[in-house]
Amino acid sequence: MIKKTLKLDGKQFHNTKQFKAKRPSDYWLLFIKQHILTKQPWRLKAFHLFALIPILLFLFFYSITGLSFAMFFVALICMLIVRGILRYGRNANAAFVPINIFVELAKFIIFTKGDISKNVIELRLNTGKITTAKNSLNPATIGLQNTSKIKYKPYQMERFYSQFKFKDGSICMLSFHQVLLRVSNTRRRSSGKIKTKIKYKHKLFYQLSLKLKTSDYSIIHSSSTKHFDINVKSSDKYHLVKVKFKEKITEIPSKINAANKDQISIYTEMLTYLIDKKVIRPNGNQKLIH
Repeated sequence: MIKKTLKLDGKQFHNTKQFKAKRPSDYWLLFIKQHILTKQPWRLKAFHLFALIPILLFLFFYSITGLSFAMFFVALICMLIVRGILRYGRNANAAFVPINIFVELAKFIIFTKGDISKNVIELRLNTGKITTAKNSLNPATIGLQNTSKIKYKPYQMERFYSQFKFKDGSICMLSFHQVLLRVSNTRRRSSGKIKTKIKYKHKLFYQLSLKLKTSDYSIIHSSSTKHFDINVKSSDKYHLVKVKFKEKITEIPSKINAANKDQISIYTEMLTYLIDKKVIRPNGNQKLIH
């Protein structure tokens, strides 16, 4: 049953690059491993067949025109180089998916799965391409202004959102947002030639939120730290505690960072900070994690 569901869900995910469902925590660990963290096997696609057309045409003209073998060999090598470049451009991390964030998510699921009510997690995933019109931002909204030489194209995307309930009734929400900034700089050289350089900058935003009953928990302090921005909003019935962490990087890795596997998740750091530093305090015997 699990294998069948994994296969069906995986097919939908690979077709759309998006998926949303409520599943057991162990299921999500399998899904993330098989469909996100594991490199998918090569499959023959339509564009592979189209890529053969120029080669077949060249072989046809070679057979009827009698080109020398040397010319044939040089032309063939050139075509293979071009095809290789095109294939690399197609298969590179053009979607700018920060693969390591899903490792962070998986590690947090492992850390909390014994404390999750009914062991069920709602999760929304997106590994699609970020540089699309749907995800574009107006540069002015993030304080940037285009000039005649420098052009900005910012994009944003939610890569995942998760929500589940702890056994004590508290609700936990995780999210990850990515902002990509494409910067094109056009300069005129002393020779008179115009050259444009394109760079990409990335901001990664992690957030953990807790919805706590005021009857079960008290807020002792809500001071932000050098690493975490902490915000608390309270009402008569609930405390909403948000912990945010952001980082800037210049390159999105296309492979999993091996050293990252042995470190605790950034979301685990956020949660344990709230507990260990007495940001939140149970009014009785409640425990978020055991």
